[in-house]
Amino acid sequence: FRPSLGAGLNYTRFTDIKTSLPVESVDMSDSWGWAIQAGFDYMITPQWGLFASIARLDVKSDLVAVGSTVLKTTIDFKPVTYAFGVSYRF
Repeated sequence: FRPSLGAGLNYTRFTDIKTSLPVESVDMSDSWGWAIQAGFDYMITPQWGLFASIARLDVKSDLVAVGSTVLKTTIDFKPVTYAFGVSYRF
């Protein structure tokens, strides 16, 4: 059992933005923010193991929707991601 902690930078790029609003275009700016992570590795054999982690990211983007008027706002959210898997070491 090997625990792990991490911190770093997160870069988020928004592509293929879709909306149900009657607007001509919607754009979201790219985002840079902090990321923190905690997890563990558990080796079943010297080659095979299991891993799990949880991470929280800071994401902040400026949204501009252009239609009959122009809407500008900032979206600030902090998603949490989970990862589980099997690992093989060569």
